[in-house]
Amino acid sequence: GVNVMIMFGQRFRTVNREAHRLIQEGAIGRVTAVHCYSLNPGGLASLPAWQSQPGNLGTLFGHGVHNIDMVRWLTGAEGSTVAAHSQEEKPGHETSTMAVLGMSSDVLASVWVSWAIPAPGFPASGFSCKVVGEKGMLEMDAYAALRLGRDGAWTTVAEQAPIDWKGKGMLDPARLEAYQRQGNEFLNSIREKRRPSVTGEDGRAAVAVALAAYESSKTKQTVRLGD
Repeated sequence: GVNVMIMFGQRFRTVNREAHRLIQEGAIGRVTAVHCYSLNPGGLASLPAWQSQPGNLGTLFGHGVHNIDMVRWLTGAEGSTVAAHSQEEKPGHETSTMAVLGMSSDVLASVWVSWAIPAPGFPASGFSCKVVGEKGMLEMDAYAALRLGRDGAWTTVAEQAPIDWKGKGMLDPARLEAYQRQGNEFLNSIREKRRPSVTGEDGRAAVAVALAAYESSKTKQTVRLGD
């Protein structure tokens, strides 16, 4: 009889929220393909110490679940199969995974998460998605801008305020804005006696895909979710 909300903070970032709104309003038509990726240099040493603990499995499980959730959120479809390959920095510590997801609809979906990219890394790849629809496209960079491609031209339709990573760092108000929105949503769901917009089921679904990706990489087989 209590509310539970999963901390999928990327749903509350300006660029991602606007992209979801445009998709819901039909701005690019029915979604036909989506590719979400987080490509970062630095390896395990660049991540919090907890990521290297054996129980945390790897970067797809510890961080890439946000990319998996974004695929589900943007498409409105559920993962049905997973075919993936992972690479490890050291035994039992995955740092890169590329996965192709079969979805409950006919949308094409893929996720690529890596912390093993050589410096300086790719630009605009900290948390990004490319979404294709029947009549348009979205290019999303959660930490910069959202571009809409339609009628033969690209237009910037939303922008994330710059985050001062080197100065204010993790506590920059521009970064924390999404967490404030997320906290408010959870509190409002309690006050209004309703389910929050991100549910326990959302968390379970993302974890299932991540675990299936590891199994697929280990067995070299496509894994069917729910089997």
